[in-house]
Amino acid sequence: MDTSSIDFANLTLLQLVSTLLFFATVDTATTVALAIINGNFRPERALDYLRTHVLKVGTPILGLGVVGHGVPAFGIPAIPGAGLAASVSLVVYAVATIASLRSSFEDKGTVSD
Repeated sequence: MDTSSIDFANLTLLQLVSTLLFFATVDTATTVALAIINGNFRPERALDYLRTHVLKVGTPILGLGVVGHGVPAFGIPAIPGAGLAASVSLVVYAVATIASLRSSFEDKGTVSD
């Protein structure tokens, strides 16, 4: 897939949500798998990771996406600026996730309390 042709400024709501879920799933699954492989997996850290990396980042992006595309069924008009902010935030999240994954594979140490 040639990602250079993706127009992040004009993603549909479904595309925005799908891309967000893709990066969140890859990020979480890789982090948990590496923690298990490295022998430092702890369930409380996994829940904290989901809260801090997925919910705190994903929820605002999703909210901006919904507001940006509007909700015609409820008479909520689309606000293009919010949609653009959601797309920019999604790109930043994707770049941060890729950098995080890269550093996760480089870090072979164990996590101390």
